[in-house]
Amino acid sequence: MAERGHQGGVISFDETAYRELIKFLGVFGHDLKTDFLRADRQMSLNSSLGKAIKPGATTWGLVGDIQTNGGTFGESVRTNFNQVSHDTKDFGDKLTDGLDIFTTHSNLAAVDASTIIDEYPEFGTA
Repeated sequence: MAERGHQGGVISFDETAYRELIKFLGVFGHDLKTDFLRADRQMSLNSSLGKAIKPGATTWGLVGDIQTNGGTFGESVRTNFNQVSHDTKDFGDKLTDGLDIFTTHSNLAAVDASTIIDEYPEFGTA
């Protein structure tokens, strides 16, 4: 049974859509590490970012502050995006582990949340 969605469209979440979500999460996590955190060979979002910032004469105190803070910022971004990447992979792994739900349900959009929690109690835990 299909559910009515936004503007009368039909919401469906079948095994194909589920597998596409898992694939997307894998690509997203990979892209975070390879494309986003490394703009090019000279500049990465990590503690070395400050060395790549060259705003003027290095003898001027403000320039040193910008470089130091740039390194701190870059490292903070790296740490947080590595965590997002890890969490994304973990979520994708858990979704993969749950693929067997499609042996009893063909469309998750039509399954009541309580049914899923009854069948998979681990989804109801925080």
